[in-house]
Amino acid sequence: DVDNGSNIKGLQVASNSSRIGFKGSEDLGGGLKAIWQIETGVNLDEKNGNTWAGRNSYVGLSGGWGTFLAGKHDTPVKSISRKYDPFGDTIMDARAIMGSNTAGANRFNLRTNNTVAYISPSWSGFQLIAAYVADATDNDSGESDPDGKAASGSIGYANGPFSAHLGYEWHDQLAGDDQLFRAGASYKFGAFKLGAAVEKGNKSVDRWAGNVFGTYDFGNNTLKAQLVKAQETN
Repeated sequence: DVDNGSNIKGLQVASNSSRIGFKGSEDLGGGLKAIWQIETGVNLDEKNGNTWAGRNSYVGLSGGWGTFLAGKHDTPVKSISRKYDPFGDTIMDARAIMGSNTAGANRFNLRTNNTVAYISPSWSGFQLIAAYVADATDNDSGESDPDGKAASGSIGYANGPFSAHLGYEWHDQLAGDDQLFRAGASYKFGAFKLGAAVEKGNKSVDRWAGNVFGTYDFGNNTLKAQLVKAQETN
């Protein structure tokens, strides 16, 4: 319904995180495994415009030294935001502000093509993740952009009720390097969990942004609250 062309009212059906995926592994001996995954988003509320294997889809090797994969995958910096957002994959997802600019461009919550990544095992709670993107702009619709390279990495600690992560991401751009730092931490005591994240970019998201949140578990239910705020960008 439209009221004087200014107020829009109506009923909407949303499909925020419907997915279908397949994954598997093959034991190669000596503690080494070949792994693979194919995942696709499914819009159940409207015409399906998703691409087959449009979500994290890759092949790789895994062993006691960690996991190496190649394909399409979330960057390590994006993964930090997923750990410290209780409303992830809903209409209140913090990605509407975090990693985005005022033009609505989501610059630093990427699932990149042409990605090779390494995920370390946990060393007493510490874990390292690093990824290199050969061409983030290549979507099979045209010639690859040689200036579309990117790199992303994070170091994290998760042990008991406490977790903390720090990440850095760099994009090679014709107009200059585009970079962002992101950090987050949380602590859980009993049924309560408190956390926060902060980020600062230098170009496309040249501003400070952050969120603070709290959750409370009771039975099979969880109460959630979050505040997200960012400085204005150009």
